[in-house]
Amino acid sequence: MLKQIRIDLNGRIVNADRETHVTPSNAADGPDQVQWLRVKANTGTYTIRFASSPFQAGAQTITVPPSNPQTVTQASGSYKYDVLNSSGNVTDDPHVIIV
Repeated sequence: MLKQIRIDLNGRIVNADRETHVTPSNAADGPDQVQWLRVKANTGTYTIRFASSPFQAGAQTITVPPSNPQTVTQASGSYKYDVLNSSGNVTDDPHVIIV
């Protein structure tokens, strides 16, 4: 299943998307994919930065836009990430939770 995470006009993750629950399991309609999008009227460029990624082993950086869907491959747990604006400033720090 594709899960979309929205970035609001202030560069923060929309409240409903702050903790995104996903699964790598085929038995639970997975593996899930995650994609970051900007809300309408948000024309900014953002970077999603994981120190430890739920999509690949180790660190990962994803540019928004575009944000190609990322497939969950790692073990269960909570994966914190930073949202950075085009100046490199952190605007938010939510989680992707693998169940």
